[in-house]
Amino acid sequence: ELEAYHEKVEVVNSLLAARKVPKSLVKKVRRYYSNVWSKASKLQEEGQILQELPFPLRASLAEHITMPLVNDVTSLSRISQRHWNQISRRFRPEWYPPGAFIAHPDGHGCGQGLSQEMDSLWLLERGEVACVKKGEKNSILVGPEVFGTSLILQMLDPDFPLETSFNTY
Repeated sequence: ELEAYHEKVEVVNSLLAARKVPKSLVKKVRRYYSNVWSKASKLQEEGQILQELPFPLRASLAEHITMPLVNDVTSLSRISQRHWNQISRRFRPEWYPPGAFIAHPDGHGCGQGLSQEMDSLWLLERGEVACVKKGEKNSILVGPEVFGTSLILQMLDPDFPLETSFNTY
């Protein structure tokens, strides 16, 4: 894994040198790759471990991992333990690098298409999500927080159609 990282850095450095990118921008690009690589690999390992477990054990682990967040998120604080157990077992770990779009009204989010993004329920454990409309931050959600992408898009544009499906929690 470390070897793959170093190979990627060499490719990035070659590109930056060939394009004569200023040193200040080179530092930012390197910092970004360092940050993304370290966090992404840890999350991939966590996701792989969870997928290897049989569903009952994976569900129990998801309940344990997410339960402390329930009391920290106002909108979830009144959910019973029984109901949270049903909801939490559907969560899967994901990590997005800084600047990535999670959802977009035209479906340009994580690349899965509008309908899946619109049906998503997100539990932001830590970090922040900026809600942006026409380049301006309208709101920032700071973890722990729960949100649905369709609700954020409607918050940014009241005319945006709010649709749900049977996949919505």
